Amino acid sequence: MKACPPAGGWAVASAVASDSHADTDRIVKRERYAEYRAPLYLVVDRQEKSVTVYSEPGGLGYTRVDGPHPFGARVRLPEPFGLDLDTADLV
Repeated sequence: MKACPPAGGWAVASAVASDSHADTDRIVKRERYAEYRAPLYLVVDRQEKSVTVYSEPGGLGYTRVDGPHPFGARVRLPEPFGLDLDTADLV
């Protein structure tokens, strides 16, 4: 995995978990993005048909996990975004 930019350069990190690299997206990238202080990591998991939002990065990873939410649900993105993500088209 390549080095990531510092926290000041981040808005959102996201991944669409692929069948062949799902564990990398679910675990490795999540840990790495928290380490680099990406304020929000959004995982769209095609295998699980769900969306999970990780926020509030800390020393041991993200301290807040919202989800998994099934495809079709409205998913609230925390502040500073403060908006609902409509996942209906993912069904």
